[in-house]
Amino acid sequence: MSKGKLPVTASASQMGPNLLSYIRVLTGQYHLSIRKVQSLLKS
Repeated sequence: MSKGKLPVTASASQMGPNLLSYIRVLTGQYHLSIRKVQSLLKS
């Protein structure tokens, strides 16, 4: 089995910087649990 390489410009994460910042605000400033944030993002 062989695997291709990701382009240099490809992100290592499925989430962009804006979503990561939003998650940090929800968990840090608003003290939401990870489970509640996951539920919010799923809906």
